[in-house]
Amino acid sequence: MWRYTLILIFLTTFSVHGQTIEAEKFKFGDLGFRSSKEEIVKVFGEPKRISEPNYECGFLSSSEQGKTFYLLDYKKIQFVGNEKDGYVIDKFNLTYGMSFTYDGVKLDMDSDLDKLIEVFGMELFGSFHDSSTDSKLIRFQDSDDGIIFYLKDGRLSKLSYWSPC
Repeated sequence: MWRYTLILIFLTTFSVHGQTIEAEKFKFGDLGFRSSKEEIVKVFGEPKRISEPNYECGFLSSSEQGKTFYLLDYKKIQFVGNEKDGYVIDKFNLTYGMSFTYDGVKLDMDSDLDKLIEVFGMELFGSFHDSSTDSKLIRFQDSDDGIIFYLKDGRLSKLSYWSPC
């Protein structure tokens, strides 16, 4: 019985680990998934709007974390964070000419499900084939937060950051 328990623990650990992505492999031009405000402004210029998102809960919740977070709004892409912790990409609406890379592979709004499976693997995106949903949460390796990938008409349309409440 003990042997079966160990095998089950091993398979569960392997399965969960295999269904994650690495935040460090995301690149948005010269920016990583996590960047400083200075790096963001250098690439995009001054934001169209700066506000406090006031998320109710999660890793970017001012009330829950005990520190203030700011949203840097550039219309198609938004960053949330602060000077101390840096900023993460909160929302990224893909339009023509906008792209990002994961582990050096370019992804944009022309990237279809087959491309996502090629880049991230069948384990992560294969379930889209048999699903009626248009979104999929993929967690970061060794973390509770992650990215929600959105498809529209079978193509990648948006990314958004997610953290548990």
